[in-house]
Formats: sequence, C-alpha cells, structure tokens
Amino acid sequence: MFDTVVVATDGSESVKRAVDVALDLADRFGADVHALSVVDASEVDASPQQLRDELRTALET
Repeated sequence: MFDTVVVATDGSESVKRAVDVALDLADRFGADVHALSVVDASEVDASPQQLRDELRTALET
C-alpha cells in the first residue's frame, strides 16, 4: 500500500509521535522512510556565529 513514508521533524519533543507512526507504517508495509529535518531560520539568526556557520554548511551539503 505504501512504498515510501516521509516524515518532517524539527527536533521538537512533540514530533516524536509522528516519527513513531511513520516508522510503524513503514515497518507494516515494507516501505522506505525519508526524513525531512526542518530548521527555523529565525532561530539560526539568533544563534552564535559559529553555530550559524555550521548549520549553513550542513544545509549546503
């Protein structure tokens, strides 16, 4: 029924349920799981310069 399950996560505590459901669906249907990590740009701009640089580098690769 499902070939691929996509789950978006922002790393927050509340997203754990969505990840659990996505993994369960994928297991039940033999589907691949793709995770999308979401970063709030306003939080990056409020972070120290080194962290901003590391996040931007990670996002570019």
